[in-house]
Amino acid sequence: MLLCRKCGATNNGEERFCKLCHAELPLPVEGGAEEIDPSWDLTRISSRNMLPESVIDGRYKIIKILGQGGMGEIFLAEDGKLHKNVAIKRIRGDLIRDHDAQARFQREARAASLLDHPNICSIFGINQENGREYIIMQYVDGVTLGQLGKIKPLSAGKIIDIALQVCDGMIAAQALNIVHLDIKPNNIMIDKSNRVKVLDFGLAEFRPRKTADRKTRRPVSALGENDVVMGSEAYMSPEQIEGLDLDVRSDIFSFGVVLVELLERKNPFADSDHAATLYNILHQEIKLRHDVPEGLQKIVHKTLQKDRDHRYSDFQEIKNDLVKVRETLVNELIERAAADAEVKDARQKARFALNLKRMMQGSRRRRTARTGMPAPRSLKLWLVALAALAALAVLLALTL
Repeated sequence: MLLCRKCGATNNGEERFCKLCHAELPLPVEGGAEEIDPSWDLTRISSRNMLPESVIDGRYKIIKILGQGGMGEIFLAEDGKLHKNVAIKRIRGDLIRDHDAQARFQREARAASLLDHPNICSIFGINQENGREYIIMQYVDGVTLGQLGKIKPLSAGKIIDIALQVCDGMIAAQALNIVHLDIKPNNIMIDKSNRVKVLDFGLAEFRPRKTADRKTRRPVSALGENDVVMGSEAYMSPEQIEGLDLDVRSDIFSFGVVLVELLERKNPFADSDHAATLYNILHQEIKLRHDVPEGLQKIVHKTLQKDRDHRYSDFQEIKNDLVKVRETLVNELIERAAADAEVKDARQKARFALNLKRMMQGSRRRRTARTGMPAPRSLKLWLVALAALAALAVLLALTL
């Protein structure tokens, strides 16, 4: 059964339009996924999502739906001219006449298209067909960090590598005065070559480099319907929740939440109760496991300061500290390896000496067995005895 997002009516799973209000229904995704599904065969897409006959702009042949988000649907398509896969994002059918949603959709395309960086999902263009706009973007053959964290625990070194790549992407965005405002694990992907990509600039804003005033409220135009703060609540910064003017430090707080989630495999603030989640963000302090490297703990705590004036001022500062932590970890590994090598060398020397001793003892026993003579230590006693007997024989000869 499919639920119409516009009127709430339930519809048959095979229907494409609501039987009550005739709004276009979201395409069903097996398992009820709401985010981009992984491409490493971790999730199977049902045959209902295959759309072999759909072609956009006479060029892009839709293969299947990858996922659905709060504002749009994302498809895997084949570019008929370049013969490569692309991802196509279109606004949901029930939001076609929503001016705020349309503005956010266009803002996403504009912001992301300005960014040409290996750690940002590339935008190839924006097209319109049958009154609906489509964003043609790079297809990332990988998984989101949210999915990756559920597969296996990540080492501190791996987390630092991911964090550094996210920082590189955000540094590029910051250079163009772009604030993402929706940094979360499901908006960051990692492909098969371990390249990290930041995606979904749907809430992004162009903000000047000046520091936001802690008392200035956000303009109504920056808020969603009914003046609701837009974003993913469990990853929002305190000032985002309070509706204050924002700058890059809001992204830095969200980035800190992502780091904690990678380290602890759970969101530090999320609660089943909406109000409790917001309270946690505003008041709860973070405690990390004792085995998390000290340098990494300091970075996390600085990114998650409730007062943004006490956080990092930009992603370059975070990157600099992450590089130092990585160098410290590498040096510790080298020292540990050297110490292990010394211990191993000492053990090898001791083992060699013991084996040599055993060989010598074995050689003595074999010589005694062949000659009937005792081992060299007993030989001296035999020689003394023989000398004494010879002396006695000489004395007897003289007396006779």
